[in-house]
Amino acid sequence: MERLGIAGAGAIACGLAATAAQRGEVLLWARSDRSADRARQSVEKICSKLTDDAVVTEQVQVVREIDALADATFLVEAVVEDLQHKASLLSVLADHAAEDAVLSTTTSSLSISELARASGRPDQFVGLQMVERVQNADDRFRIGVAVGQFRGLDEFPGIVLLVCHLEQRRAERVDAQGFQATGAA
Repeated sequence: MERLGIAGAGAIACGLAATAAQRGEVLLWARSDRSADRARQSVEKICSKLTDDAVVTEQVQVVREIDALADATFLVEAVVEDLQHKASLLSVLADHAAEDAVLSTTTSSLSISELARASGRPDQFVGLQMVERVQNADDRFRIGVAVGQFRGLDEFPGIVLLVCHLEQRRAERVDAQGFQATGAA
């Protein structure tokens, strides 16, 4: 069973958590009690826009201990856009993650290759790039996915599912640049 873990408590982290919760259990790590409280409120608000099902909100567990992410099969780093901060967090996540867990980042401007190396698991690393936020009735994200250089997208069923669910459509094949091409939402 795949389990999504998200390190971060901002807008992108909460949006991913709320959306993914429609498909299963999500752990969201916040670094402080204040961040955890804000994240819970944000997830609840986003979930209420996405569905009338109150159970979806309960699928997101906000945690304060990074060790709680150890059971995640797919870990997403979604923190401030700073290379040193992201690299440091990815290294910590790699230390706490299961050996076969996939690590990922939500960078929009940093080198995915550098972050993959910083994680210590470049062959188990994926870059999620939030291309744009689509404002419509579904409030969906449009994203690109850069796959680690040693493994193909087919080996990441969890991210394919997440991409499809965020887009609410079938994901297309990886293009020449290594980004997942998703049609306009």
